[in-house]
Amino acid sequence: MDGTSYGRYTMGINVMWDNSERTIIRYEFEVRWSWGDLYAASDEGTALLDSVGHRVDFIADLRGTSQLPGDFMQHAGRIAGGTHPRRGIVVVVGASPVLRGLSNTVGFLYRKATKDLRFADSLEEARTIIARERTETR
Repeated sequence: MDGTSYGRYTMGINVMWDNSERTIIRYEFEVRWSWGDLYAASDEGTALLDSVGHRVDFIADLRGTSQLPGDFMQHAGRIAGGTHPRRGIVVVVGASPVLRGLSNTVGFLYRKATKDLRFADSLEEARTIIARERTETR
């Protein structure tokens, strides 16, 4: 990965291309972030996705944060409802056991939105998961 940031910083969440091929968008979460930060970052990610004509996978790197803002279930429907025709899988890095449990709850309510959700412990593992899934869907 080239490490070049082609995105922008949106308060508590940094949005960038993860590679020079522009096939992965990475969200880096800071210690403190808000739902407003997430919605702004999502808009930035959509703009990056719209700038290319191919499938794009996502990495949400939560290793820099230790907790979710309040009212998770209030925002879960909006988060789960956002899809794009070229969005691939979403790999969450560093999710706490609580967040993994909450994703199961959201998955029960919004099964279609969470079917492409994966979890990893490191960026390298996330990239490996994406590469494997891209090979399997060819």
